[in-house]
Amino acid sequence: MIRLDRFQELLSTALAILGDNAGRVELSDGRRRVRVGRLLGQVETDTAAPVSHESVDLSAGDAVEALLVRVPGVGAVSFRDNRTGRPLVEVGQRIRAGQTLAFITAMDVTTKVTAPRDGVVEEVFVEDGDGVEYNAPLLKLIPIS
Repeated sequence: MIRLDRFQELLSTALAILGDNAGRVELSDGRRRVRVGRLLGQVETDTAAPVSHESVDLSAGDAVEALLVRVPGVGAVSFRDNRTGRPLVEVGQRIRAGQTLAFITAMDVTTKVTAPRDGVVEEVFVEDGDGVEYNAPLLKLIPIS
């Protein structure tokens, strides 16, 4: 049986040792091993959500390539701004590339999910507070120029 509290303790210690520095830290208690790494200047790349494409038919027979923004890691999703409590995105909202769409939190580590390009939110696939798995569809964007 895996004790998550011990794993969380190892992960927290590794993150504390790494701090804001570039590098890699690996800790082991003999049964579990945690490896954490960070490259400076690539934080946005490391937290960017996977994206896939699909065609969406619009009125008058036009088709446009939709973007499925996918979950970058396992955790609980939050579509709300922590400071104001307001929603970060809503269906029909126009968003800009780099805008924060959601946060994924697991074991006190929060990952920001950002928009890969300008678009309009067409559909949100999960509810605020839901648990999500890696690469699961988070929301669908219709790209705009």
